[in-house]
Amino acid sequence: MKKDDSNNFAPEHLKKLGCELICYIVENKGGFKIPETRKKEYMFIEFMQVPEKLREKGYGTELLNTAIEMCKKNRLDCIVLDAADHYLKRWYESRGFLLTSTASKFVLEMYKKV
Repeated sequence: MKKDDSNNFAPEHLKKLGCELICYIVENKGGFKIPETRKKEYMFIEFMQVPEKLREKGYGTELLNTAIEMCKKNRLDCIVLDAADHYLKRWYESRGFLLTSTASKFVLEMYKKV
């Protein structure tokens, strides 16, 4: 059975390697506090994955840049994500994301203005 990747927005060459980028446009109903945004919608990255054996090769950055371009194309000014692994905090921060809150000791809410 072939995997349904209709919601996987990773570029085709990265999909073939097993990378995934699942993201949505979400209406901001005030539940997530995004500083300095005036838009009623934002891009939410639900899931982004690079297989472990392929990490440290720039594929994660390429996936993130794909999400940023999708955000710009849809005239959105903000990307939001929950980083479940604290070790990713530095990785996202080095790419311009800011911590908005710690939802729990396991989940970091982060955003980036684009």
